[in-house]
Amino acid sequence: MISRVASGYTPLPAPDGLKPTSVQDHAVSLAWAPVQKAVAYNVFEGGTKKNDQPIPGTSFTVNGSALLAELRLQADASLCVPVCLLVSLFSGTKYTFTVNAMDDKGAMSAGSAPVTVTTTGPPPPLVP
Repeated sequence: MISRVASGYTPLPAPDGLKPTSVQDHAVSLAWAPVQKAVAYNVFEGGTKKNDQPIPGTSFTVNGSALLAELRLQADASLCVPVCLLVSLFSGTKYTFTVNAMDDKGAMSAGSAPVTVTTTGPPPPLVP
C-alpha cells in the first residue's frame, strides 16, 4: 500500500447519490452518480455482493437470476448514470444496499452511503 501512495496512486471516491428509482413487490431499481475513472461497480445488499461479475454498465443477467445494469443517458448527453435493477426479492421486505466503484486495476472504492428500501406488497408468510 505504501508503494501505491508513494507512486501517486489515488483511490476512487465512493459512489455518491445512491437512491431507489423504482420499488415494486419483487424488484428494486437503484441509481447513483457515476464515478470518474470507474470502469465497473459492485452492488451489495446487507454486506453481500449481489453480482458475480463487476457491473460494467451494460445489460446482463447473473446466474440466471435477474440482476440487470445499464447506463442510462440523461438529458445532458455527457452524463451517464449507472442503474441497477435487482429482482427476485421478497415482497414487503426491507433491504439495505451499497455500491462500490472499481478502477481499471481492480481496486475498489469505499462503499457508498447505504440506502434502505422496503419492497411493496405483503411480507412473506411466517413459518411456524
